[in-house]
Amino acid sequence: MDKLKESLENRAKNINQSMTIEFMRITISSIVGSSPIFDKFSTWLLAGCGATAALMITNVKSITPFLGPSGFTISIYLLISTAVVGLLQKYKAIMVQCYYEFTEKLLVGANSLQTSHFQAFEELRKEAEKNNVIFDALPNIDIEKIRNEFSIITPYLLRKRALKSFEKGAKDYLHGWRKMAGSFKWQAYYLILQVLFIYGFPVSSCNFSG
Repeated sequence: MDKLKESLENRAKNINQSMTIEFMRITISSIVGSSPIFDKFSTWLLAGCGATAALMITNVKSITPFLGPSGFTISIYLLISTAVVGLLQKYKAIMVQCYYEFTEKLLVGANSLQTSHFQAFEELRKEAEKNNVIFDALPNIDIEKIRNEFSIITPYLLRKRALKSFEKGAKDYLHGWRKMAGSFKWQAYYLILQVLFIYGFPVSSCNFSG
């Protein structure tokens, strides 16, 4: 009876841990779901920045007397800085989307595969019991074989980093989600910088023109 109680308590503990991990995944996925909206807003700012820079360079002779040489230079630097952080934001947005697509598809596929795997073994056990055969085999997936195949399809320049991420993911169920959240955090930082540089452009222009 004590062994049964201990077994049930361990199973309850595992269920609680699994539910906690699942809730954390849902929370992170919900937060990073706004990443495309951030990226779209950044794209608008980037387009406006490019158009403004092109207009200033085209009309440099008429703008320079208004802003002065130093004012014109600082304005261009601000626009260039806006473009740089905008591109960095886009890079992080791509990373968020890649992590999101990968982890979501992996999770859905793994859950479906796990269910089918256990059902298949349950049928084997039932058949063994029906025929009074001892059946001790347990569900098992050859992670090392999957790792080798993963290595083959990964581009050489990214292989070392990808394998390192694969190994971490095998030990940490939230590894992909943490990477996703980290990329989203930096995406937000770059967007804030982009807005500040855009805001600094008219402010600096007014100061120099005044």
